[in-house]
Amino acid sequence: MKKTFLLTALLLGTGLAYAQELMTRIPAQANAVATFRTGHFFDLISVDEFNGSVLGKAAFSKSANDPSKPKTVSDLGVDLAADAFYFYTTTDSVGYHCVWLPLKDQAKFESLLGKGNIQRQASSSRLTAADSSTVITWNEKQALVVSPGLRDDFFAIKANAARHGLKILDYQPPVIVDSVSVTDVAATPPDSADLVITVPPPIAADAAKAATEADKAQQKADDLYNNYTKSYAEQENLKKGLALKWAETEASRLFTANGPGITGDPSFSRSLDRDAVASVWVRNLSHVLAPAFSMLGFRNPAASRSSLSGFKTVTGQLYFDNDQIRLVTAMELDKTLADDYKRIYSRKLNKKFLNYVDSDKALGFFSYAVNTEAYLDVFPGLMKRTVPLYLFGEEAEVADLAADIFSTVVDEKSIGKVIKGDALFVVNDIRQREVKYKSYEYEGDDFDAEPVEKTKTEPSPDFLFMFSSDDHRIFDRLLAMGEKKGVLQREGELFKVIKGSDAVDLYLTIRNNIVFVGSSQAQMQDVAKGTIRLKTSARHRSLLSRNAMSFYFGPKTLSQKLATDAWLRDETVLRFNEVLKGMGNVYLRSGGVRKNTVTAELVAENGGSEKNALAYLFRLISAAAK
Repeated sequence: MKKTFLLTALLLGTGLAYAQELMTRIPAQANAVATFRTGHFFDLISVDEFNGSVLGKAAFSKSANDPSKPKTVSDLGVDLAADAFYFYTTTDSVGYHCVWLPLKDQAKFESLLGKGNIQRQASSSRLTAADSSTVITWNEKQALVVSPGLRDDFFAIKANAARHGLKILDYQPPVIVDSVSVTDVAATPPDSADLVITVPPPIAADAAKAATEADKAQQKADDLYNNYTKSYAEQENLKKGLALKWAETEASRLFTANGPGITGDPSFSRSLDRDAVASVWVRNLSHVLAPAFSMLGFRNPAASRSSLSGFKTVTGQLYFDNDQIRLVTAMELDKTLADDYKRIYSRKLNKKFLNYVDSDKALGFFSYAVNTEAYLDVFPGLMKRTVPLYLFGEEAEVADLAADIFSTVVDEKSIGKVIKGDALFVVNDIRQREVKYKSYEYEGDDFDAEPVEKTKTEPSPDFLFMFSSDDHRIFDRLLAMGEKKGVLQREGELFKVIKGSDAVDLYLTIRNNIVFVGSSQAQMQDVAKGTIRLKTSARHRSLLSRNAMSFYFGPKTLSQKLATDAWLRDETVLRFNEVLKGMGNVYLRSGGVRKNTVTAELVAENGGSEKNALAYLFRLISAAAK
């Protein structure tokens, strides 16, 4: 027993040390790092279970009949007991997407690479993808994949492009205008109603000359386009060659790197959790999004401010516990932005809302609580800090002006009373509803289209939506106007929408400074009279009252609603219902800002008898694939 324990400890220690070694090869300046704990993953589900799963079979389906191709995850040559890493680094001119893979069998790994031109070196081997988009370097212990991407915003500057032998192409297609004969209206006699003017046909020689000129203009346009296409292809090849050269240099540097690397960053170290199957760490959100905006064509040549200013480190961890799947995220804010968000999230959900949730029957709900007055007050500052760069480019002062105008025009206090900022949306049921629609039937030899009114059955949700309003006079006026215009019909304390709503019945009412919109006439009548009596569970009360945002979905409750002959006649609904039966409840919660950090957690409960939540997830995937 003691020897077994020591051997296990030795293997675990070796795995941790090796993971630490690969981590040190991740540059200290990396913008983002993702860690996948392969060993922990296969502790939760065995290699054989994975190979026999839908995902495992799908991964190797194309190689099933090729004896030279891998048949299982074990044939990849990757060490399934060690950690793998993805990381992203960037400079002003290029970004690198990189992957570190721990290897167990170098020969198996090389068999995946095909018969490319492998360059053998003293301590490693290298292969460049056929399209020059990726460089793979490996030895008997690890493999490094580097995929470069040039920064469009950098090479859009003429001096930068020229320094690397590139040109900025500016293609302007010529406009070809046909010759048009115009009559001089001013020269027409005033009493020319009965005047007939005979226009002679064009002279043949002139027509031929015009056609020749048009052909020459078209040929010139075609030549211009062909030359541009050729030049563009040449420039793209030059860019591809430059990116490949830089990627090879980066791969060599990373493969032989020494030092603590990213492990010396305290923020990164704090984000790691051995219990998480996967972890993500982003140094600064704006630094990662900048290249994405660049690819979309947005840039800030003046570089006067950083985009998304105030958003700092982002982290995420994925856990597969015995009873639930958890995704935990956190985003750090600087002090100024954190103070603004604390004001925005200073409001709690109206406690009266809790009286309108029936935990036994509700299919799901979504709530949020923000302080509208505070949000409108800080919005101009947020706009100045987060919007201008990529939306306005060099014209960032336009955004500043728009923000100042907004601040001058908007009355935050008045709007904050009309819409306080908290709301709750509850889905109580889903029904089948018969709706009318127009179709056309074609009759006769001329196939004349005749409109025909038909009916069809569609799913219709039964919901209740509410939000707080301390000053609902404007809504009172809107209801009165809707009734006057024939859009609404008054039914006691309710207003029914009678125009523009065929998919669902809509009722509106206001009670106790809460504006309600619902689809169930019976429930809305109880709301209007104050006689509604629903049972909200302690768990749902806690979820709603303690969080700035919350979400709940009850798959088994929905499954029970769909378990009728009317629904199950549809084969798609039948398959969907089988998946729902095996699912557990899903929750999302965010508590707002605490210690300058915005946190959120997504929880999916294990709805079956599986040994852990990962096995539960694989069972769901298998059921959904049937």
